[in-house]
Amino acid sequence: MTRIPSGTITFLFTDIVGSTRLWQQYPQQMVVALREHDRILRQAIEGQDGYVFKTVGDAFYGAFQTATAALAAALAAQRGLAAAQWPEGMPALQARMGLHSGAADEREGDYFGPALNRVARLMSVAQGGQVLVSSAATYLLRDILPEGVFLRDLGQHRLKDLPEPETIFQLVAPELADQFAPLHTSLDRKVVLPVKATPFLGRERELEEAIALLSRPEVRLLTLTGVGGTGKTRLSLQMAAVLADSFADGVLFVDLSPVSDWTRVADTILAALDTPARGEEAPESALQSALREREMLLVLDNYEQVIPAAALVGSLLQAAPRLTIVVTSRERLNIYGEVTYAVPPLGLPEPGTAVSLESAAQSEAVTLFVSRAQAVNQSFVLDESNMSDVIELCRRLDGLPLAIELAAARSRLFAPAALLERLDRLLGTSSGGLRDLPQRQQTLRGAIGWSYDLLSADEQQLFRRLAVFHGGRSLEAAEAVCGRGLELEVWEGLESLFDKSLLVRAEGPFGEPRFVMLETIQEYAGAALESSGEAEALRERHAAFFYDLVARTAPGLRGAQSRQLMMILQPEQENIRAALSWCLDGGDVEQGAAMIAALSDFWLYSYGHGEAVQWLGRALALKARVSAPTRAAVLTAASKLALFRLKAEEGRTYGRDALAIAQEVGEKSAIAWAMIWLGASYYDLPASLDEGLHLAGEGVRLFKELELDVGISQGLNIEGEMLRYNGRLAEAEAAYKELVPIAQATGEVRREVMQYGNLAMIAYERRNETELVDYALTLLPLSLENAIEDTAVLALELIAVVLHWHDRHELAATLVGAAQAWYERTATVAQAGDALIERRIIAEVRSGLDEEAYQRAQQAGSRLTLQDAADIAFAEVRRLREEGATPAP
Repeated sequence: MTRIPSGTITFLFTDIVGSTRLWQQYPQQMVVALREHDRILRQAIEGQDGYVFKTVGDAFYGAFQTATAALAAALAAQRGLAAAQWPEGMPALQARMGLHSGAADEREGDYFGPALNRVARLMSVAQGGQVLVSSAATYLLRDILPEGVFLRDLGQHRLKDLPEPETIFQLVAPELADQFAPLHTSLDRKVVLPVKATPFLGRERELEEAIALLSRPEVRLLTLTGVGGTGKTRLSLQMAAVLADSFADGVLFVDLSPVSDWTRVADTILAALDTPARGEEAPESALQSALREREMLLVLDNYEQVIPAAALVGSLLQAAPRLTIVVTSRERLNIYGEVTYAVPPLGLPEPGTAVSLESAAQSEAVTLFVSRAQAVNQSFVLDESNMSDVIELCRRLDGLPLAIELAAARSRLFAPAALLERLDRLLGTSSGGLRDLPQRQQTLRGAIGWSYDLLSADEQQLFRRLAVFHGGRSLEAAEAVCGRGLELEVWEGLESLFDKSLLVRAEGPFGEPRFVMLETIQEYAGAALESSGEAEALRERHAAFFYDLVARTAPGLRGAQSRQLMMILQPEQENIRAALSWCLDGGDVEQGAAMIAALSDFWLYSYGHGEAVQWLGRALALKARVSAPTRAAVLTAASKLALFRLKAEEGRTYGRDALAIAQEVGEKSAIAWAMIWLGASYYDLPASLDEGLHLAGEGVRLFKELELDVGISQGLNIEGEMLRYNGRLAEAEAAYKELVPIAQATGEVRREVMQYGNLAMIAYERRNETELVDYALTLLPLSLENAIEDTAVLALELIAVVLHWHDRHELAATLVGAAQAWYERTATVAQAGDALIERRIIAEVRSGLDEEAYQRAQQAGSRLTLQDAADIAFAEVRRLREEGATPAP
């Protein structure tokens, strides 16, 4: 009998990738394939004295007494799967695997505890054929890896529901696949805090005092105040990390430093929550709805520049009774219920007192200086010869953490005495222009200025120019906008500024570096840019770069690369807004209007309808100041957005104007786009339906002449929607079926998924259960795999009504509850035709239970994730089929 591992256990979790779709496509072959998979996995685990303590579906959970045995089992399993002969006609099964070592509570042959959560999350982000290993397991394996086997460092990642980031390693070995796409680990994070490159030093007293204030029942808003650079942000982050487990719905950190317009604070917080306002809903209302039921800690950093939005904080506390907010700001918000905590400078030895080396080393300010100095100069040591200079340096910098870090970053070149001499000269003679600032603010500005003065001329110029960006800058953007006329390579300059603590390095959507300026440093750089005489030229180059970025990416948002292109644009939204503002304020109105038209799909797919309406309104007001082709594009975009906001008459007005101008210009593509959206706007006028269908059909005909597949697919989709809304189901079905192979050929996954949803709704209208279930089971996994959540929700509701037909009323209501909770959470509004079906489905499901039972089941569903609800849906449909249930009439 296999011995049950105890003590420090290494867990191996495995799961087949894409098994749901494989079951749908190859039901007979999968029976045979799964039997072979199970044999390989069990043999690999038990062959290394492992203990299979659970199997769930096609997932195996194994426990091992040693990490080496677990690694050997993973190798054997992956090699066995790669070499296996699978049934003819189906692809090979691929398993994702995770390895983690830790203690666990063993009860009756099963295991419980945090270690299992971590290995499960680790496995969930792996890809088919990939083995991911935690840092804990890697430590145990570090000196005993088999020959030819190594662990590749994939960097730090945040895993769902785990408060601390995990350094993840990939198992690399002969006969195993080696190259995989970057890990996707950013979804649904319970604890959303930025990873800091340096440890939290000192501040124990301040941390204890601030947490004590926040722990008082009556305190739900704590504002950390102090000048820029005093360490408010780091203190708030440490508070959030310490308190993370105290809030059922976790903590969320929102950096407001890139936000220059106070009216965009609610949008920024919604974006951090990944629940942007939808349709016509005001961002403030959407934010209140998103937070209303959450027990969480919200940290709002750098609020001083959006102080006019102070009332928003008060409204959130009223709307969400279990919400707690920590704000960092140079000034208090002055709203009801606010408690403030002034963040003091770091502790220093008392002036005029004898200080030993030991006591100096325990000083917070000195500790910070030494830590940062050793980061750039490993030979630096605090000793009797430099102790007094370091203390005086920290004292002259008023104990301000940012100022101390800037000084310490120069320790590679200057000893503390030399640093002190240069600082004395700067602070003693160069503060004239800053005398209207508080003393500590003068000190900080002086410290930044001193660091700036020590840069080379080219580094100074690059530093100033970088201030033209908002919310971060990529290497590509910095090179394009800031590189002209510089004698040094931009990337070298960025690295140098990073080394000197004038830039913070962050990670872009694909793992590439982005460079961010702390808000105080950004202010200094911005003032230097304005004084340089280069500001307007830099803004022009900045706008041109982001115009080109939008022009390159926006046309592909409807194609196979839609998701990747959205990820490129999302982190650049503040830069895009700045570019649009510069253009529309007189810089280049033609360019700005063209950008707005091109961005309409981006705002549509990210559900930023409110922002789209605002920008389109500004562009439409330009009228004769833009060219006819651009105005036609803006009007077409306005027509489209009006329809998605269920404003058909408004869409018709814009559409008619767009078509008239496009026809005058004579550009076929513009005419076709205007035609299909104008045609779509007639969906609610039965008497004019044929006119709308004719316009959409003419648009499709033009797109076929142009061989523009994305236009063809959009036009056919519009025809189908109009026909289905007006009850002409056979014609709608033909349009949808014509569209599926086009979408598949062009890689438009979103368009393909939508058609399965449309066809499933037609099947519902006809009460054809077999077709409804087939389409829904195709729709649901595709939606989840591609993060198209609105169609996943539709699939859940369609499966719910099937369960209702077979008297599984509580489960049906549970799925409806999960779907409706998603609508409430995201403030999404279903399109007109879909909403009609959804209302009927909900009414049917509701009729199967009394009100109390329905509400109970719906509440249970509202607590499920979409994936959890999907698992229930698949299991119940499979059970129906196994039972041979007769389709409902």
